[in-house]
Amino acid sequence: MTRSQALREALRRYLAAMRSLPAPEEPLPDELEALCEAKEEFARGGGRGLRAVLHDTPTLPSPARGGGLGWGQSG
Repeated sequence: MTRSQALREALRRYLAAMRSLPAPEEPLPDELEALCEAKEEFARGGGRGLRAVLHDTPTLPSPARGGGLGWGQSG
């Protein structure tokens, strides 16, 4: 298979998958308000950066490293 053929096939599969997704839901009024408030706060220089959020987010031990359960598993 050539690169062009592989790219066409990948694009065909991607577009087919996108067509099968459900339509997006309209946000609720309180969700719209929260988004608006967050945008305003961020514009004023407030909020937390992604690095800070990721730093404070606990991680699960990797099963490949011999520790714990992976995401979506129960035990």
